Amino acid sequence: EDVRLHATSLVSRVVVANRGEAGAFMATVRGWERLTALLRDESAAVRLRAAEALEDASAPMDCVPGLAAALDDPSILVRLRASAALSVSAERATEAAEQLAAHLKDNNIEVRTQAAYALAKVQDDDEALEAFVEPYRSKDGSPDVIVAFSGGRDSSYGLHYFKTELKMNPV
Repeated sequence: EDVRLHATSLVSRVVVANRGEAGAFMATVRGWERLTALLRDESAAVRLRAAEALEDASAPMDCVPGLAAALDDPSILVRLRASAALSVSAERATEAAEQLAAHLKDNNIEVRTQAAYALAKVQDDDEALEAFVEPYRSKDGSPDVIVAFSGGRDSSYGLHYFKTELKMNPV
C-alpha cells in the first residue's frame, strides 16, 4: 500500500507539473488515465490521493465517469474528494449531475453539502437548496431546523426564508 500511495503522489505531481509542456502531452494523458484507474484501488488512502489529484482544474473530462463512480466509495473522505473534484467546473458537474443528485441523501453531511455545491453550479440555486433540505423536512410539523435569531434584519429574513420559502419548521 505504501508503494502505491507514493506512486499515486508521484504521478499526480508529474501530471500537474507537465500539463503545459507540449512534449509531455502523452505522459500527461496517461497520468490522468492512471489516476482515474487508481480511484478503484483496494486501498482507501490510494483512492483518496487519486481523487485529490483529480480535483485539479486541468484534469480532462475523461476523468468524470471515474469520479462519479467514486461517489459510491465506502470511504467518506473519497466520496467527499470525488464530489469536490466534480464541483471544480460546471461542465464536470453537468456530466455527473445525476450521481451528484443521488448524493444529496448521503449519510455524511459534508458529502451532501459538497454535492449540493456542485449541483448549484448547474442548477438554479433554489432548486439545489430545495433538494438539499428535503431529507430534513419534517412530515408531521415538528421542528426540523434551528435558526439563529438575534432580532435584526438578517436573522429575521433567515427565519422568514426557512418558514415560508423552504416550508420548514424552525425551533
